[in-house]
Amino acid sequence: MPKTAYPLLPLNGIFAINKPSGPTSMALITRLKPMFSASRLFASENQLEQLKTSSGTGKRAYPGPTQSGELTGKDRNKGKKRGERTNWKKLSRQYVKIGSGGTLDPLANGVLIIGIGDGTKHLGQFLDCYKTYRTRGLLGCETDSYDSEGSLIRIAAWKHVNRALLLGNLDRFRGDIMQTPPIYSALKVDGRPLYEYARQNIPLPRPIEARKVTISSIDLTAFTPSTHHHFRFPSKRLDDDRKRELEKISALIAEKAQGSQSATNEVQGDVNSDIINVLPVSGTNERSSPHGSVGEVPDEEVPPIFELEMTVSSGTYVRSIVHDLGIAVGSAAHVVVLTRTRQGEFVLHEETAEMADYEAGTVERRRLPCVEWSVLEGALEKWEADEDIDVDADGWTEWELEILNKWPDQTEMMHLP
Repeated sequence: MPKTAYPLLPLNGIFAINKPSGPTSMALITRLKPMFSASRLFASENQLEQLKTSSGTGKRAYPGPTQSGELTGKDRNKGKKRGERTNWKKLSRQYVKIGSGGTLDPLANGVLIIGIGDGTKHLGQFLDCYKTYRTRGLLGCETDSYDSEGSLIRIAAWKHVNRALLLGNLDRFRGDIMQTPPIYSALKVDGRPLYEYARQNIPLPRPIEARKVTISSIDLTAFTPSTHHHFRFPSKRLDDDRKRELEKISALIAEKAQGSQSATNEVQGDVNSDIINVLPVSGTNERSSPHGSVGEVPDEEVPPIFELEMTVSSGTYVRSIVHDLGIAVGSAAHVVVLTRTRQGEFVLHEETAEMADYEAGTVERRRLPCVEWSVLEGALEKWEADEDIDVDADGWTEWELEILNKWPDQTEMMHLP
């Protein structure tokens, strides 16, 4: 049911959207900015008037591109006379301020927290909160990115893996563990992406150390044989240059991680014996196993998938957990589906995912719903095509009502997560 009373406008604060799989988090924000900036939800009457005066229509197509093939602002001005061109740089300064409380991989979908206006100042609290994920891993195949977006680099035996074997290896991933980020991740060293060090043959300035993360809960929720799913190994393969690049990075990480671990072992007084070390396997003997070659696998021999649900601390890479679990059961695995079902108090589809260790389960946590991307996308498609968007008797569009009806009480937001 729609709310009987709406919050004061324009809106400033934090809400969440249900991100689809495919685009990056930043690409979605880039697309949303112009439509949000021209809405009375987020812009004052004075701002809307300035927009109408400067743009002539009150519309600002996003300057893009956010995806391959989309037009840039420069492209949009081609063929126009001087007086007809749009100053996209000037107009972009009039966008509402918008940011995200963390990001999701392109493959991932689910809860993506958005800050608008002054809400962007309070997004930091969501970077350190616990998150709940549901993921599916395909056995028998390792990729360079640890997910199906990457290139296949190793095929391993899988027919010996069953539900019991997976269950028996989950304990090593519970509690505090030491985890090294995937080679292809957002990790930077001195502002430079890790892969650039290998590509330019530059020595790493310091060790890529494993980081302590906390897995509050992890459960095997499904084990599906190949006859009951459609997932297949990635078709992409590494070319020779990428192979050499990957080998360099793997060697650097293995060398630095081993040295870091040795140093850690020497300082016994600073080591928590309850912390499990889950170090990267890249560059280790795992790759030289009899099953370590890359080949073609007939469809009838496609391995099963397993589904995990886990609640983890900030900085945890779900891709690494799936990858390392595959190694732990004597096989390989990569992520084919990844869904964030909860971040802080924001939940996906009114899910009831609870943190197993949240106040010993004695306190009911608030559940704040997400704005559905399908509603926003329908409006964006019309917006970007300069088509009219239907409004109700009060002048509200469907996407604006979707946000209004799911807008959280911002006075409580400061107590999250």
